[in-house]
Amino acid sequence: MKSYQSNKIVVETSADRDGILVLSELFYPGWNAYLDGKRVPVYPANVMFRGIFLPSGAHTVTFRFEPWWFWPSVTISLLTLLAVLGTFAFPAAIKTRPLFKKTP
Repeated sequence: MKSYQSNKIVVETSADRDGILVLSELFYPGWNAYLDGKRVPVYPANVMFRGIFLPSGAHTVTFRFEPWWFWPSVTISLLTLLAVLGTFAFPAAIKTRPLFKKTP
C-alpha cells in the first residue's frame, strides 16, 4: 500500500497472472477504482469488501471516494448562499406590500 487517506487509497501491485485485488475495506457506493489511471469497475468481494479484476504485471491501483451527489450538492449550496447574500445586499429590490387594502 503506497498511501492511505480517508477518501483515497493507492496500491502498487505486481502479479504473475491475472487475478482479483481485494481491498479489506467495506464495499460502499461512491468508491471508484482506477487501474493505471483508467477507471475500472469495483465489485463486492467476499460479501462485504471491495475488489477489482487485476491483469498480470505491475500496476498502480487508486481507489477514490467520489459520490455522484457531491457536485450537485455543492451547486445547490452555492446557489442558496448567493440567494441569501442577494437578499441582504439588495433589500430595496424586495418590495413590501400591505396585506390588506384600506377602504375609504
